[in-house]
Amino acid sequence: TVAQLANLVIGAGAQRERSSIILIRKGTGSTNIFFVHPAGGNIMSYYDLSEALPEEYNVYGLQSTFANDNITTIEETATIYLKEIEDTISEGKLVFGGWSMGALIAFEMAKQFYNKNEKNIPVILLDQKAPARYDQEKTKPIGRLERLSVFGGKTDHIVGENTLLNKENLEPLSESERTALFLQEFKKYNLVPEGAQTTDFQVFLDRMMLHNDMAIDYRTKSFKGKYLLIKANDSTFVTDEFENDACYGWRFYTENEVNIKGVNGNHITIMKSPFNKEVSKAIHTFLQSALVDNLITQESAVTV
Repeated sequence: TVAQLANLVIGAGAQRERSSIILIRKGTGSTNIFFVHPAGGNIMSYYDLSEALPEEYNVYGLQSTFANDNITTIEETATIYLKEIEDTISEGKLVFGGWSMGALIAFEMAKQFYNKNEKNIPVILLDQKAPARYDQEKTKPIGRLERLSVFGGKTDHIVGENTLLNKENLEPLSESERTALFLQEFKKYNLVPEGAQTTDFQVFLDRMMLHNDMAIDYRTKSFKGKYLLIKANDSTFVTDEFENDACYGWRFYTENEVNIKGVNGNHITIMKSPFNKEVSKAIHTFLQSALVDNLITQESAVTV
């Protein structure tokens, strides 16, 4: 139930376990879809989507654990998750996907897998723009207030509105008051359960800021991947450099054509009913062709 899964959102429950892999739904077939957590580390956003997907798919979530809180790059995270998948899955077909920042980790996982195994794993990019170009200079370290302000701007971007999470409002507050303000705004936009408490939310907030820093600093190059980009028709990228780019910059990272599908809803609501059904249909259609020659056997298991 949603109530039972709510603990995943604020760094409690399963996130304290050593394994990042959670079986969300057992399917009837041999295709294993691994959805990577967005910023914050929880996988609750995938439960509604998993219910809408055809029963043939085994659906897993990759969540951030306390053991991984010292990991500071997308590349390191992808390597760890691939190793855990190797220890879990020895047969069947693999699919990597992610919503928001999770799409960047899923992309990096597929790239590392291809570089080591010369096999293309289909990647599902759920409403996430491409990372910065490889030759772009990385951002310089900034203080906590600036990091909070940057993350507040990211939150505005996600919800499509101006929240109270800007530097002007945050600067005069103490650390505890800043956390309380973030919690207030996150509850307002249903980004955390109504019952979330400040103490646990602080862990969640720190992890979200870490993940946001990782996404900002991520640089990579292209490879021969198979991508499906699902875009929210009510886009929150309208003020971004990719406003007029149909594939949100992902064309720079593949030598193949990017499959693009627009669905109704915004960045958040596409993951929920009724729009998750459109997302599910797009994923299923894409995988019918993308899963060709994607079988992993005992003899050719994941090598990372």
